[in-house]
Amino acid sequence: LNAYNEGEITGDYIVGGISGGTENNSTILNAYNEGEITGDHTIGGISGECSKGTIINGCYNFGNIEATNIDNNISTNAGGIVGFNDGAKGEGIVTNCYNVGTIKGLTANIGGIIGSNRGVLQNSYNIGTIENTGEKLGGIVGSNNRFVYEGQELIGKTTNSYCLENGSINAFGENTGIAGEECSTKTSSELKNLASTLGSAFKTDTNNINNGYPILSWQE
Repeated sequence: LNAYNEGEITGDYIVGGISGGTENNSTILNAYNEGEITGDHTIGGISGECSKGTIINGCYNFGNIEATNIDNNISTNAGGIVGFNDGAKGEGIVTNCYNVGTIKGLTANIGGIIGSNRGVLQNSYNIGTIENTGEKLGGIVGSNNRFVYEGQELIGKTTNSYCLENGSINAFGENTGIAGEECSTKTSSELKNLASTLGSAFKTDTNNINNGYPILSWQE
C-alpha cells in the first residue's frame, strides 16, 4: 500500500519497480514507479510477474522499461505495469493502472500495460512508446493469450483498457484470449477525456500532473 520507487533497478529476470514477482493472493495498491527498470526478460514498471491470485490496483509507471534478452526462444514479456500476468493457480488481476514510460525490447510480448496476459486486465491505459523489432507488440498487451497448464486452460481477459495511437502498433500484438470491443487505440484528445470511462478510480488531470491525461483519484 502506497509504495513507490524512484531509483534505477537492474536485474536478470522477473524484475519490477515495486516487486520482482507477486503471488499467493497478495495485493499491490496505490503504488508507483518512476525509476528505469532493466532486465533480461519478464520485467514491468510495477511487477515483473503477477500470479496466483495477486491484485495490482491503482498503480502507475513513469519509468522507462528495457528488456535486454536477445534469445528468440525466450519471450521478453515486458510491460509498463506487468511483464507477465499469469493465470495458473488463481488469476493475476491488474486493474486501474496506467503507463507513461517507454518500453524497449528485442523479442516477443511487449505491451504498454502487460507484456503477456493470461489473467485479467481492466480499466487501464498506456500512453508510453513501444520500441521493439520483435513480435507481438501491443499498445495495451503484447500477447493476450490462451494457454493450457496442467490441464487447465488459462485465458487472458482484457476489458475497458486503451492506448495512445503509436504508428503501426496495434492495441494487441496477439489476441487469442478475450478482449472487449472497446479496447482500442485512441487519439491524444480522446484519451485525455477518458477519465469517466475508466471509472471512479480515475479523475481528470486538472493540475496537469500527467500532461492532461487521466490520473488516479489518490494523486494530488
